[in-house]
This record gives sequence, C-alpha cells and structure tokens, in this order.
Amino acid sequence: MSQIRVHDWLSSLTATARTVQVQCVRVARDLAGRLRTRGTRAAHRLARAPGVNAFDSREYLKTQGLVLTWVATALVLRYVLGADETAATFIFYPVVVAFAAWRGGWTSGLVASLASVVAIRLVGSPGVWTASLFVAEGLVLTAVIVSLTSRLHERAETLDEANRRIGELQSADAHARTLDVAVRSLEAQTPEYGMVLLDRQGLIVEWRPSAQQLYGLPPDAVRGVTAATLFPDGNTDVTFRSLMADAQRGTVVRKTVWQRRGDGTFFEADVELAMAVAVGGDGLAMIVRDRTLEHERQASAAAAAEAQLALRTEADVAQRQLAALQSVTDPSLNGWAPSHLVAELLERVRDAVMADGIALVLLRGANAPRVFSTPDGLHPNGLIDRPLPDISGLAISRIVLVQNDPARVAEQSLLAWPEGTASLLSVPVVYAADVEGTIEVVDRRGRRSTEWEIALLQVVAARVAGLARDHGYADSAVA
Repeated sequence: MSQIRVHDWLSSLTATARTVQVQCVRVARDLAGRLRTRGTRAAHRLARAPGVNAFDSREYLKTQGLVLTWVATALVLRYVLGADETAATFIFYPVVVAFAAWRGGWTSGLVASLASVVAIRLVGSPGVWTASLFVAEGLVLTAVIVSLTSRLHERAETLDEANRRIGELQSADAHARTLDVAVRSLEAQTPEYGMVLLDRQGLIVEWRPSAQQLYGLPPDAVRGVTAATLFPDGNTDVTFRSLMADAQRGTVVRKTVWQRRGDGTFFEADVELAMAVAVGGDGLAMIVRDRTLEHERQASAAAAAEAQLALRTEADVAQRQLAALQSVTDPSLNGWAPSHLVAELLERVRDAVMADGIALVLLRGANAPRVFSTPDGLHPNGLIDRPLPDISGLAISRIVLVQNDPARVAEQSLLAWPEGTASLLSVPVVYAADVEGTIEVVDRRGRRSTEWEIALLQVVAARVAGLARDHGYADSAVA
C-alpha cells in the first residue's frame, strides 16, 4: 500500500515537474521572441542559452544525458565513500542539481532533482517529508542558480555592450583627433577663414586657431563670451540676434556683415551660422571669411585690367601715329605734281591730328607770298591785313602754340582765319637755315597739341621746304 502511495506521489511530482518545465520553456521562448525584435545579437545569445532552443535537438539530449551521468556518479560516490542516506540526500544530490541547473537551466535542474529522487528511492526508503524537502531544496537551488546565471548573462551582455560602446567612442575620438589635425592644416592654408563654435545661447565654447589668427584675440579672452562682441554693436547687435534666431530654426544662415578685430578695426566678412545637431553636436558652428583679401585681389585685378587697357590704348595710339608718319613720308607721292603733293600732305596731316583746318604759307621765292590749303575743313580768308614779319633772319623760326584764345590766334597767325578760331599751332618751314614759310593748324575749339603732333608737322614742313627750294617756287603747278 505504501509503495502505491509513493508511486502515485512520484508520478504526481513528475507530472508537476513536466508542467513546470513546459511553462519555463514557453516563457523562455516568448522572451527570446521579444528580445529578437530588439536586436539580433541579444536574440542570438538568448537562443543559445541552455534550456531554451535546446529542445528536440542533440544539444538537449547531450545536456540531459550529462545530468543523468552526474546523478549516477553521485550514487556511486555514496557507496565508495560510505556516506549515509541523509548525507547523500542533502549533500551529494543537491550538488548535482546545482551543477545541472548551471549547465542546462530549469530543465536540467528539474531533471536532476527527479533523477536524484529516483536514485534515492532505488537504494533507500526515505520518507515522504524527506523526499519533499529534497525536491524543495532542488527547486530552490535551481531557482537560485538560474537567477544567478541569468544575472551573470545580463551582466556579461552589459559589459559587452559597454566594451562595444567604449570601442565606438575610442574610434570616434581617434576620428575626431584626425579630423582636428586635418582641419588645423586646412585652416593654416586658408588664412582668410576662421571657425568659432558656439552654444545655443551664442556663447563661445571653442576658439579655433584660425579664429585667433583672423581676429587677433587669444582663446582665454573670448571663451565663454557671447559672439556678439565680434560684431560692430557688441551685445546689442541686431544682426547677430537675427542670425542666431534663423540658425536655431534649423536653417543655414549666410550673410555678409562687418566684424570687429581685437585691435578695434573692422573688416567685411561672409558669415555662415548653422546648427551642429545633425552631426551629434549641441551648438552652432560659425564660419567667417575675411573679404579683405578678396577686395585686394579685386583691386589688383582691376588695376591690372586698367593697365592692360592703358597699354592697349597706347599701342593703338602708337599704331595710329606710325600709320600717320608712314602716310606723310609715303615715297609713292614723289611722282605727283608739286601742288597736288602739297595738298595731299596737308590733308593727311589734318586727318592725323584731327584738326579743323590747315594751311601752308610760303614767304620766299617767286610770286611770294603764296598760300596752300586743303579742299576740306576751314579755309583762311587770305593773308593778314597788316605787314608781314621780316624773315631775313630767324625771327619766326619758332613754334607758336595758342590754346583756346581767339584774340591771340588773330595776333600770332599770318592768315585771316574765320572768326572764332580758338587754337593755333604754327610750325616754321625751314630749309638750309632759311625760313621758307610756315604751316598753321587751327581749331574752332580749345585743344592741347601734343609733342607728337608738333613732330609730325615738322616732318611735313621739312618735306615741303625741300620741295619748294628744288622747284624754286617757279613751277606753275605750285603757283
């Protein structure tokens, strides 16, 4: 009768253990599913935890076989050491249960407890209370071991996560140091740029070397100070407040403003202000580009363009002057009749110097005095109505220049030019130290004759003087 009760009790205990095992498995699988949605790594570790995914697998069978082997070993040790029933029940077998729970979790702990009860019943006849106490001790040991193992697993995962995070921070720190070296090198190559890091209130938290070079202020003098001090109006600067408001709304602000250096001088700069939250920061980055060098480059480029234009203009003038000189020294005119040659030379000179009128007065030779002028332009109304000057010596062998003075033109000219003629250039025609006459160039407006125009007239005067002397003023074509 007692054997039937023990058998029923063991059957009930076995059924209860199986129920607990199934519930533990369900809870473990549900927990594994939840953790799988949170992260592949955590789910993988949970899937590999003993007693969860080991069911219906070789690993599960291997674990439970190992647990049964430990129970059999405890039974053998009892006989080898000659331990009594109480010592075997509450010392040897609990150790096996503890190892089983550590090895396979709840499942292995329950298997070890049930196998130990069977082993105890095979070699002895413990009472119901003894068996119950052993089972309770096994359950408590299993719960404690499983809890400690779970905590150890969690602590290991926490440590692994901490080590991973430390590694990421170390990599980020190394990357930041590399970037800082690269930025410093870049700042050294671009002296017109400066970088300042601000907090959300606009206070300076980092004063980069480029900013120190640009503003001429050491870091200790500006760190913790509002960046408004870099603007013309200081703390009350409206421009800085507007830039801060726009930047804190998440927009990248770019504006050309005036900045104040440490010595109190101002410079124009392009300022860019942007939040650094997008890259993990909690403030603003202000990039300042000094436009002084740009203005200097622009001024230098403008000066170079002006110099090039001036050189081009001078080259054009020189080209025109050369063309004019070639026109009045053209040897193809030597075959022309003297009167036609003189008229052509005078016309070419008038075009070259852009004068209103030109005329040649010959004061020596037969039929002197004689006047030659061009078909176009101003024409003189004959000689002056007063005695002509004495040309026996070199009295009129000088150049006469009159600028914007009609009265003096009337006094100095040998011809009666139309009223209002304001400018006069008179060059003597000299041959073999004798004054043969004069070439007069006039304008209605005031003008300043250049040395080149005087030299050109002298070239024409020399050619005309030789022509007149060679023909002795007797050629009817000249008269």
